[in-house]
Amino acid sequence: MENLEIPALIPLTDEGEQDCACGRESASASLFPSKESNQFSLLMPLNQSSGLYRKDLGHGWFLFHNPSKFSPPSILNSSACTLVDAFQSPISPERAIQMTGLPLEASASFLKEAVQAGLLVPADGSSELEEPPNPYALTLWLALTFNCNLSCRYCYVPSMPLSMTEGEGKRAVDWAIAKLKEQGLKALKIKYAGGEPLLCFDLLKAIHEYAQRKAWEEDLELREVVLTNGTLLEHETLAFLRGEGIAVMLSIDGLGSEQGLLRPLAGGGDSLPLVLRAIELAQSEGSKFFLSATVTSLNLEGLPKLADLAMDLGWPLSLNFYRPNGGGVALLPNPGQLIEVFREIGELVKERLGQGKGPAPNLDLIHPASPSPYPCQGGISFFAFGPGGAFAPCPMLLGKSSASFKPSPVDEDPHCWACSWRYLCGGGCPLLRDHHYCQAYRELIPLWLELKAQAQRVMITLARRLPRALHAFA
Repeated sequence: MENLEIPALIPLTDEGEQDCACGRESASASLFPSKESNQFSLLMPLNQSSGLYRKDLGHGWFLFHNPSKFSPPSILNSSACTLVDAFQSPISPERAIQMTGLPLEASASFLKEAVQAGLLVPADGSSELEEPPNPYALTLWLALTFNCNLSCRYCYVPSMPLSMTEGEGKRAVDWAIAKLKEQGLKALKIKYAGGEPLLCFDLLKAIHEYAQRKAWEEDLELREVVLTNGTLLEHETLAFLRGEGIAVMLSIDGLGSEQGLLRPLAGGGDSLPLVLRAIELAQSEGSKFFLSATVTSLNLEGLPKLADLAMDLGWPLSLNFYRPNGGGVALLPNPGQLIEVFREIGELVKERLGQGKGPAPNLDLIHPASPSPYPCQGGISFFAFGPGGAFAPCPMLLGKSSASFKPSPVDEDPHCWACSWRYLCGGGCPLLRDHHYCQAYRELIPLWLELKAQAQRVMITLARRLPRALHAFA
């Protein structure tokens, strides 16, 4: 790519409906107002932040990230990188701009962004104490039913033919709207789940209609997604969801025998043919799904094939690590084998990105655009409701006798103090309080930041080529 004269900083963004059952909610940095720094002037000496992470992406682009800040990683072009490099020792922005010969106004604007992103800091050590951004939306997990037509090996939902009433669903929506207004939030996100929520499709439609009307009355943004196993999707269902703007997250654990092993039909049999039928139906009708796979010891080796299909379809895929809930440790993948397979996926992703395919799959619950000191938002801006008025700060606690917990900041965990990536992983699930995936996180997070940045770089390149192509065509 040509070296652009004007320095550019582009924050990394999150892609897709990432979290299935977890309160570590994705919140794109674009949903937060830009932080105005009071510590920038052309005459005040700045220095590069200590511990700054940097990766050459090729084609004149670079990935930068300050792991000690809550700002998202940034993609810089060559001119921006040259300007940041001028601050390896304390120097004023005015002097750095003079040294590089870059345009004054554009360079000053970039440097202010670089300070906000944590790439540059005042040389006198007077950095402002940064507060993590407040969530934009309250997420309401609605388990419409505890009933399901699958019998997944790792499911934590109480298995019983009990469904939510329409009144219970509406009261949950009312409670969530009151709660988000109390917190000063601007949006409500509803996740229709179960069990299998499409077993109660009429109930889903009724709650959606109610939530839509209440959001309009309260001037709130409403976002909705149905979390389904896909076996009950039909033309009429897809048409309704697409017409109402309700996203679909489809759970699929593989394209071979592993799907039937982990997600068999309740009466026995393989669910894969029905899931593939749903994917084909969506393709034929122009629908787009978010895909979610639970990574276990039984489907690890088949994940590259699944990732290849997702990128070929152009659908986001989340590869979420299995967490045992009251047992089931046999399904835990070996960290060394997990790293090996995910490095294989990484090579596949690089190749497919080079072919114009994408997006890159999501790595577990890592949200590059939203570093946070908390492992999740459970009980803060994420709440779960179930049949019979069941309520909990986490879906894993629905129907359990102990249904209360408060996530602690990752900085309070001595195990995480020295880890550069603690604000991206949050320290792991606060319910389980183990660090089984620490080794995998430490090795895979830098790789996945590079993959996500490469994917975004490709999109930037295509966007800049399009006007030229249209001009040439004209």
